[in-house]
Amino acid sequence: MDTAPANGDSYSGLQRNYQVVVAATRDLGIGKDGVLPWKLLGDLKFFKELTLSTSDPAKKNAVIMGRKTWESIPVKWRPLPGPLNVILTRSGSFDFATVENVVICGSMKSALEMLASTPYCLSIERVFVIGGGQVLREFLNGPACEAIHLTDVQSTIECDTFIPPIDFSVFQPWYSSFPVVESNIRHSFVTIVRVRQSLAKTHDSNGKESTEVDSKNDKFETENFSFLPKMIFDRHEEYHDLNLVEDIIRSGAQKNDRTGTGTLSKFGCQMRFNLRKSFPLLTTKRVFWRGVVEELLWFISGSTNAKVLQERVTELHISHSLTWYQSSRLFWILPPPAPVFTGELPSPAGDGVFSSPPLPFAPFLFPPPPPIPCSGPRLRPLLWPPPPPPSRSGRRRAPYCSSAAVLFQLAPPLSSSSLGRHRSRSDAGSAFWLVHRVAHFSFPNGVHIWDGNASREYLDSVGLAHREEGDLGPVYGFQWRHFGAQYTDMHADYTGKGFDQLMDVIDKIKNNPDDRRIILSAWNPSDLKTMALPPCHMFAQFYVENGELSCQMYQRSADMGLGVPFNIASYSLLTYMIAQVCDLSPGDFVHTPKPFPILKINPSKKDIDSFKASDFKLVGYDPHQKIEMKMAV
Repeated sequence: MDTAPANGDSYSGLQRNYQVVVAATRDLGIGKDGVLPWKLLGDLKFFKELTLSTSDPAKKNAVIMGRKTWESIPVKWRPLPGPLNVILTRSGSFDFATVENVVICGSMKSALEMLASTPYCLSIERVFVIGGGQVLREFLNGPACEAIHLTDVQSTIECDTFIPPIDFSVFQPWYSSFPVVESNIRHSFVTIVRVRQSLAKTHDSNGKESTEVDSKNDKFETENFSFLPKMIFDRHEEYHDLNLVEDIIRSGAQKNDRTGTGTLSKFGCQMRFNLRKSFPLLTTKRVFWRGVVEELLWFISGSTNAKVLQERVTELHISHSLTWYQSSRLFWILPPPAPVFTGELPSPAGDGVFSSPPLPFAPFLFPPPPPIPCSGPRLRPLLWPPPPPPSRSGRRRAPYCSSAAVLFQLAPPLSSSSLGRHRSRSDAGSAFWLVHRVAHFSFPNGVHIWDGNASREYLDSVGLAHREEGDLGPVYGFQWRHFGAQYTDMHADYTGKGFDQLMDVIDKIKNNPDDRRIILSAWNPSDLKTMALPPCHMFAQFYVENGELSCQMYQRSADMGLGVPFNIASYSLLTYMIAQVCDLSPGDFVHTPKPFPILKINPSKKDIDSFKASDFKLVGYDPHQKIEMKMAV
């Protein structure tokens, strides 16, 4: 018989971690008059499966609950069969010494210490906290909480008991099921995992305190999520991609291809991603997020000029957070000579803003600037290293400044040097601009994903020798915005020519959302021979239901290593953008990981042509290392 005395507070030492299981409405209501205000058989089934399943058949789980939660359980189901029932109460009259599989503890602390002690540490696999309101208000976001398994009830139901908001500065979604409807109640099952213990408070440029995760500092403190039950761990949607790759490697058909590389392939595969809680940017390899954003905006603009992507300039507007400066690296495409440092840096004041007078512009220009006088040896590790060797593709790589803080620390000496003179950008195309106090970095940072198919050699090889280098022909963006127009070259003005499919999609979603012909097609047979490369992701259909926008995209050819992770992110981002323009929420995208990141879009943008790369903020992207793969051209 598993029993323990009510004075469980005598336990001391280590404490067990725990996971929370709770069902809540959108306004975080969990109960009414001491009972659940809904009856969802699917939720009960999920609860039972979650709390009963163990990896080791010789072990069981424990469920911790308050006294009121225990009393709300129908008598015939008390104690809950299977797991060890741990009841929190300080009432001396609450005695269950004769009830098997029940333990009474006076506090959460004593319960977690007891479960970390023998014999429980040897027989209990996982600990779940299941209620009630008072317990969850105190421990939902507690430091020992590893995960929250939430039944997200998406209906308005009157409640009198509530839980606090989940702290998404330390938690991040792992998995979210697709919504189901039972008893006219729409709900889904969401698991949220702890990725860091705490978030240091920062201050924005106005001095306001904030604990929001900085997209530049997304490193997880938690690297291993095996604490999750296997039934939850295996539901991470990245396994769609990983399992498909494994299936193709094991049983794919060997086929020849135009590049001579050879392929293993399968026909008619499908993946589905839920866009409601997170953004499907794969984590088992690093995906070039900035390239995803810039290429999609390039498509939306209707451009067919690869040089537009090659010549992209990145502008960063950031606050005066010294933490960000110290953790960031700034890359150069045309490297100016490194300034000669000879001494000690000035000290920052307050939140990292230097007390020196504002410096409007401090460009580092050719020819080499004169030495900057300082005093001391602290600057040696902050020098720019020599330029690295060219990449395998022959492109010139850039050296880096080891810390953005260096540039701000240079402001006082620069203000009195010859570099402090105002110069226009046209006089300094390769300059790196520093704006003191209003942090504004502008530097060349091109996107080169289309370089291979836009090169002189490649265009000549596919019969497009008459085409200027960089001119891809009537590819994706042209078909999206000017379908049917006569293509001449990448410099022509096609305004008002052809059919604007993208605006037609948006118009139908806004004005006729039940239309079954909301389609965006890049496949135009009459133009295929004039394209540098026929479209791979060639067809997308949009679907509106319950205020949510979903997208199904078809690819005639999908490179699992290079293209597919990029395409998943690109069409998911397009779905987010169109949903925002049409005042909808993103729904589905059909096509050992870490939690997917969360995408935030500038909410003021309601015109599909108004988006800029700076309007998209990716929060919580901490992938594994980049996997180098050479594209077959």
